[in-house]
Amino acid sequence: MEEGARERLQDEVEALLAIFEGHEDVLVEVAGLDPAMHDQAAVVVTVIPNDAPQELQLASTRVELLSGYPERTRPTVDLGCPFFVDRCGEEVAEILEMSDGQECLYQVVQCVAQAVSEGKSELREEEALAREEQLRLERQLEQTLADANNKGKEGGEVVLGRRLCFSHVSYLAQSTPKASFAPPDPLFACLFVVFLSDFVGRNTTTLQHIIAPSKRSAVVGWALELKLGGCSKIGWPGLIAVEG
Repeated sequence: MEEGARERLQDEVEALLAIFEGHEDVLVEVAGLDPAMHDQAAVVVTVIPNDAPQELQLASTRVELLSGYPERTRPTVDLGCPFFVDRCGEEVAEILEMSDGQECLYQVVQCVAQAVSEGKSELREEEALAREEQLRLERQLEQTLADANNKGKEGGEVVLGRRLCFSHVSYLAQSTPKASFAPPDPLFACLFVVFLSDFVGRNTTTLQHIIAPSKRSAVVGWALELKLGGCSKIGWPGLIAVEG
C-alpha cells in the first residue's frame, strides 16, 4: 500500500475509533494497521455487538480493507449472521456500490450499529407486550379455574388443576442433568378439564431453547385454547410436558 494511501486509511480508522468509542451498541476493533504489516495483510475492522440479547443471535461483522482501498478496491464485508444480512445486507451492498473511490468504512459500521440498536429496541417492545399478555393470561387462567371448579361441583366432572400440572418437573430435571434448569413457568400451570369417560394422555417435546417471554406466552395461550395442562422448563434446551 502506498504511503499516502496508508496515511489516508489510518486517518479514517482513527476517526472511526473516536466516533464509536464507548458506543452503546457496538465495539470496534482494528487489526493490521501497523505499517510494518502493509505488505503482509489487509486491515481488518471487526464490529462486535455490545450487550446484545441472546435472542437476536448476533455475530461480529468483519470488514477487510485490501491494498488499493479506497481508490481501486472496495471493502470486503462479512456481516456474520442472518440478522445482519436481513437487516442491512442490501444497504451495505448499496454503500459499497456507491463508494466510487471514496471512503465508506464509517457508513458500513454505522449501518451495522443501527441494526443492533433497532433489534434491541424491538426486542424490548416485544418483551413489554409479552408481559402484558402474561398478565392477561394469568387473569384468564384464574377465571377459567374458578369457573371449571364451580362447573365440576355441579355436573360431576373431574377437574385436573394445578396439582397435576407440575407432575413432570422431576422427570424434566432428571432428563437434562447437564442442561440449565429453571422451575416450571408458572404461566404454564394451566387448567384442563376432562370428564370421567375421557382418556388423559401425556407427552413431552423438546425445543432448542425457551427464553423469550413471547414464546412462553404463546405456549400458555395454546394450552388455554386446547384445555391442556402441564409444565415447561425454561433454558437450554427447552422442554414442554403436556397432559390432556
